[in-house]
Order: sequence, then structure tokens, then C-alpha cells
Amino acid sequence: IETSEAPSSSRATDLNVGSGYGLGNVDITSLVACGNGNAAKLLAGAANTAQTYFSDDCGHSWTRSRKEPTGGSKTYVLIAADFISSGRAYAATSGSDSAFSISEDGGIIWNQTGLIDTLIGDIIDLSPSPNYNQDNALFLLTFDGDYSLWRSTSGGEKWERIFSSGLADVD
Repeated sequence: IETSEAPSSSRATDLNVGSGYGLGNVDITSLVACGNGNAAKLLAGAANTAQTYFSDDCGHSWTRSRKEPTGGSKTYVLIAADFISSGRAYAATSGSDSAFSISEDGGIIWNQTGLIDTLIGDIIDLSPSPNYNQDNALFLLTFDGDYSLWRSTSGGEKWERIFSSGLADVD
């Protein structure tokens, strides 16, 4: 957005976040930025899906998340204070299967860590990591219409959902 003093009009430029993916009109619910000038990094959350888009060149080109947050729509994004070095970002979505998600790679892969709008009807399987004595990792597969794969790296104290068959194009 380029502002101008009255009586002139301000100007907004469409950054076309979806153009590289054949999407002509992607509405954005939220946008966060860090850095200065042409080196600014941007993270955008879509309005009608749970998709996120990342730009490391001030919006000239965009990368869509490879594994988006779950949810039906309205993706709100936020970045950590140390985003440039950590790549940590957060997303909250609305709609069916919505959740609070975390990305550790600048918004490319998202895992759900809280407020997950899902039911667990059956626990299908529980398995420790082959290196459980070193990494304390457990994996849990659940089902209630959709499958969810959960991971704990704290021996079962804390869990995050790392996969949901409710994601688009997943069987």
C-alpha cells in the first residue's frame, strides 16, 4: 500500500500470491512482514482456504505451503520475533478441522498443536520410535471419519498432529 496525502488517492498493489499456481484471485485474511525494503519477508494466510503463502523477496514471488494448516477457511498468520533465524510461524484457522498450527520452516509445513477441531473415535495404533530410548518419540494413529497421525517427542506428555487425511488430495 502506497499512501498519499489528501486530496490524492492512496494506491494498493495486488501481490497475486496464487498466480504461480494458476490461481487468479486469492483473497488474503492476514499478512505479516519482517525485514526491510526489497528484502522483506512476507507470510500470507488465505481467506477461503487454510493455505499459506511465503515470499522472501517483498512479494515479487510466492511459495505456497506444501502441507498447509488444517481447517476450512480464514487462515490467520503470525511470525515469531526471531522468524528470520528460526522460521517459526503460527497459524489459526476456522471451519471444520480447524486448529492452531506451528511451522518451523517459514510456513512450508504446518503441524497442529492445539485447539484441534477433530474427533477421535478410535485409536488404531500406537508405536514407539525405533530410537525411543534416545528421542522419546511416540506415534499414534487415530480415526473418526478421517485419519490423524500424532507425534510426541516427550514420551507422550505433549502431542502434535503431523498428518490428517482431511487435507486436500490425501487418501
